[in-house]
Amino acid sequence: MKKSALASTVALLTVGLLTGCAGGGDTDPTPTPTETPRAETPSMKVPETATGSSASLMVNGGSLEKGTRATIYRFGGGWDGAPVTCDDPKAETREVTLTGDGSDQVVPFPVTPGVVSWVLVAGDYTTPCDEDGSRTRVLVGTDVDVFPSEAPTVGQPVTIKLTGNTLPETVPATATVDVLGPWANLPQSAAADCATATVSDSSTVEMAKEAGRTVYTFDTAFTPTEPGVYRVVLDVPETEQSTALNTCEDGSKAVTFVVAGQ
Repeated sequence: MKKSALASTVALLTVGLLTGCAGGGDTDPTPTPTETPRAETPSMKVPETATGSSASLMVNGGSLEKGTRATIYRFGGGWDGAPVTCDDPKAETREVTLTGDGSDQVVPFPVTPGVVSWVLVAGDYTTPCDEDGSRTRVLVGTDVDVFPSEAPTVGQPVTIKLTGNTLPETVPATATVDVLGPWANLPQSAAADCATATVSDSSTVEMAKEAGRTVYTFDTAFTPTEPGVYRVVLDVPETEQSTALNTCEDGSKAVTFVVAGQ
């Protein structure tokens, strides 16, 4: 009887071990990876805004075969606000050879400031004309230089001249001109954090494009009451037509001047 019970116990343990090995215990089986389905129809993603002379478009040929030729149309431009009809025979175009793998292709396209509408023609498919998601606002790159008058002394006004050659066409940009300081010397001025420095004077200047001019000049004035080194910081916020400019963040446009005592 004892031998029979022992044999039965060994048999049960052996079956249990074999069952555990065969079933993997509590470990879940590894799922079979599924392929992400490709888009069937061609598509194009365009930037909402762009700056400079080129915009990067993302073209996807969907299920079209590799080597299929597609055409991108650029309609509109300028700031007149007129609706784009996408029927301009002089619209600039660019040919694209589709990769055929269903992935996005980066296509650079030359642009000029204004509102641009894009259309993609690929195979028998055409993207909608002048709808949400098909337009890009190409901003004017704000570029303004600051020129304080030379060798001022305490009590004499300093003329601060702002000169820009790329400004908004129809929307004025209001610049804030802050004069920071004074510091005892130039190294102290260079080491100071202009974002937290003392503001000795602040003024605003509205910069708007004037017909027939290529360079635009705007003046403001500051009368120092202490000698030392001063720094001019220009802040121009982004508008619907132009980019922002902050010379506190852009150290390449740092401007300082020295005021002598009487």
